[in-house]
Amino acid sequence: MIKNLSNRKRVRYLKFNKILFFLTIMIFLLFFSYWSVGKEKIVNYFIIFIENYSNKYQYTLKEVKIEGIEFIKVSEIQDFFSLYMNKSIFLIPIHKISSKVSKDNWVKSVKIKSDYKSTIVVLIEESKPFGIFDNAYQDLLFSNKLVVLDIIDRNKLIYNDLILFKGEEAMSNSKILIELLPNNITELINEATFISKRRWDIKLKNDITLKLPENNILDSLENYKKIYMSFSNKELSNIESIDLRMTKKAILKFKNI
Repeated sequence: MIKNLSNRKRVRYLKFNKILFFLTIMIFLLFFSYWSVGKEKIVNYFIIFIENYSNKYQYTLKEVKIEGIEFIKVSEIQDFFSLYMNKSIFLIPIHKISSKVSKDNWVKSVKIKSDYKSTIVVLIEESKPFGIFDNAYQDLLFSNKLVVLDIIDRNKLIYNDLILFKGEEAMSNSKILIELLPNNITELINEATFISKRRWDIKLKNDITLKLPENNILDSLENYKKIYMSFSNKELSNIESIDLRMTKKAILKFKNI
């Protein structure tokens, strides 16, 4: 039967049978030893047997591959496996390590796979940064779950597209604001400041600050669109802020030029 298989399939077949034989022997020794030496000793014998077998046939951890990360440092994940390098691939506590890795706020999900020869593959799905919160002391990068991911330098190019949120309770209310606004508006926002824990001032990328009302925000933005369409770029560049808090009205404040 083996002769009729391709070389690749033959190797897989032999490898499978080798591992199956190994597992059968271990199970037999497990039950035999349980009755003769007790539970604690059997565990030690079992571990020693696996280690010796793994060393003899080179079933030891040589490489850890990490996929799916952009913000997490590779070294942070590799550290979880440092104690198990060159040790039996069968004795690596994958579930225990997976649980530890998942506690990182950056980690949305994690899967760890072993080839049961020499390699471990760690597949990570990272949480996506949602915004930056300025708490007056430091800049906190947070996710759409409103979980703080990291303390950052906001000036790094990688964070240029994120909105900077300011003001007391700004982070906890940020998602409500963004879900309310249309995409073509959120793409124009540089900063959003929560005023008196009840309304927003948003600073656009053209340096104009829009003072939004507590309610009917979308209606007030229609007033801004009318102003934007009726002014030239030069005229818009002279505007410092537009107060949209009054219904169907807009108060413009110009820069001191």
